[in-house]
Amino acid sequence: MKHIAVILIAGLVLVHCGELERDNPLDPKNPNAAIDQTVAVELFVNDSTGYEFCRFATEAMERLAQQDQYRDKLCVLEYHLTNRSHGWNDIYALDEFNQRYYRYVPISSERGIPDAMFNGLIRRVQGASLENIEQRYLQALVPLLGQSSPFYIQATKKFSSNAIQLDVKLGMYGNRTMENLELNVILYEDLNLPGHRFLVRKILQEQTIPRIRHGDIKSFCFSAPLPEVTNIGNLYAVVLVQDQQSADKEILQAARF
Repeated sequence: MKHIAVILIAGLVLVHCGELERDNPLDPKNPNAAIDQTVAVELFVNDSTGYEFCRFATEAMERLAQQDQYRDKLCVLEYHLTNRSHGWNDIYALDEFNQRYYRYVPISSERGIPDAMFNGLIRRVQGASLENIEQRYLQALVPLLGQSSPFYIQATKKFSSNAIQLDVKLGMYGNRTMENLELNVILYEDLNLPGHRFLVRKILQEQTIPRIRHGDIKSFCFSAPLPEVTNIGNLYAVVLVQDQQSADKEILQAARF
């Protein structure tokens, strides 16, 4: 395989591959190739008065995400939910964030914030207290660290005056074939404020992956109007490869750009 650019997820290291031996771990056609999986953490919260537990949750997760041993191993997303019947007054909430939460938790009696999902529903931590929430998040996170993924993600992010475009390449390692996956792109802004370091601003329209097999490299293009942001320089895109049809709605790989 000639001239394939691969970005390693954790360190965003660009590698140019010329003629690769079949035992090279970066070669998609090597059946033994793999890459470390980046853990996706989706935290559903609200900023309204009376929901201090959500603040405990976001600040605890942000402390973990900023520690050196975890910094490059997870992607955190903080979705702010709406609930007009309860009088929530969160200025960052959007209905589309509710829809993502409802896909995870379709039964209303099982919903409640703060609610943290790790790689989809592989691990879930609901509720928070000032005393133990960080430890509960660690108990969910640590077993997922160091696992391998069959997918690598490369992306180029472009801004215009009022739009964003993300060109994504998705490659598959190993010796498997997978069907009916989803590719999601979520935009978040770092406000440089406690509890708002991974503030989700927009969910782009997902794209389906009907079939992908080992050695494949598929290209996708996402574009959308820019959401309202404080500083475009602090706007990031997270790409998720997800099996929405599995019972756990498993996220198989995540990458931040």
